[in-house]
Amino acid sequence: MKPIPTLAAACILLAIAACSSSTTQRLPLPDQSVEVTDATRSRIYVLRPPHAYGTATPVTVWETRAEDMEIGALKSGTYLCWERKPGRTLVRAVARRATYEVEEQSDGLLAIDAEPGRAYYVTLELRRGDFKPELAVVAPEEGRAILARLAPPPVNE
Repeated sequence: MKPIPTLAAACILLAIAACSSSTTQRLPLPDQSVEVTDATRSRIYVLRPPHAYGTATPVTVWETRAEDMEIGALKSGTYLCWERKPGRTLVRAVARRATYEVEEQSDGLLAIDAEPGRAYYVTLELRRGDFKPELAVVAPEEGRAILARLAPPPVNE
């Protein structure tokens, strides 16, 4: 077998696997009928708007407080949501995309000083060119409007 066709076939399979990834939430999904289920907790939404750049690129979301905790993986048009103790946290998004030569990874970071009883809406978009995840906190009204257009994540604990 010639090395070039084998390498090309491997890259194509990797690209297909990357494109077929779906949204999965690793933590229990809080009750979506309320802003926050408990006034002593904070809620974080990570929203990935539909039809944004890099829709086929899978993005994994982590929360870092004392240690990394994987929240889940997002595809375009979906969101992740979890509740946590208030305080400073770092939300990290990791995008992986396959090219013909190599699999590339880009990270995006956002620090949040989470207050009790409050929900935070974070948009996640990929930067053109290098696919680096860009995270930004948006106003609750804007976040709720975006959230209304997104599909909830299936929970996979």
